[in-house]
Amino acid sequence: MSALAMEQPRVLLISVEHNPEFDEEYRAHLKKLAKKAIIQRAKTANEAILALYHVPAFVAVIVTDNAIVKRYHTQVYETLLKYVRHGGTAIFMGYFPNSTPPTELKPFFLKAGLQWEGGSYDQADFALNSTAVGEELAAKLPPKYHQKAFALRSVKSSEAWYRSDRSEEHPTHLLAWPSETLPRQPEAAVAVAKIGKGKFAYLGDANAEDGTGDVILALCGFL
Repeated sequence: MSALAMEQPRVLLISVEHNPEFDEEYRAHLKKLAKKAIIQRAKTANEAILALYHVPAFVAVIVTDNAIVKRYHTQVYETLLKYVRHGGTAIFMGYFPNSTPPTELKPFFLKAGLQWEGGSYDQADFALNSTAVGEELAAKLPPKYHQKAFALRSVKSSEAWYRSDRSEEHPTHLLAWPSETLPRQPEAAVAVAKIGKGKFAYLGDANAEDGTGDVILALCGFL
């Protein structure tokens, strides 16, 4: 590996149950990311664990599917949480939100010390929460963007980067998640929590919207 390559930041994609459609849907976003960093991919649990121990560490780890939720991949998740606590950034997105049943999200997030829960699957406008993001970064992100998203509830205001207030808005409720059974409350399409020295992020966008590409770059420190 050249000295230049060693100096470039690196981003890891964990795709243990890799779906080629992810690469197609996120082609534009991955292309932008590749201009900022070297992208590597782990397609097995062992590859993911070894990569997470790599020094220097990846600037961000993107989990593209929900294999990490399954019991037999517990070690991958535990290793990823160690990486985050030591200053890394984990981003759960792509086929992670749309393949993970809401009932499995709560215990998954609880392992990270978070109270987040699966919310509605809605098509709505989600507005930037500049207080949570910070003024400098907020100036570089879209103030609002429309997305079909697997949103989260029970997200602290300080953790909700993009949110909609369901007490005021009435988006179209789709049937994948039982939104009609949930009390109306603010929900987050993008949630980012501080865990140890690092960041734990969830992007619920189901359609790889342009705004999501900006959020990915921001979380990786490239915006």
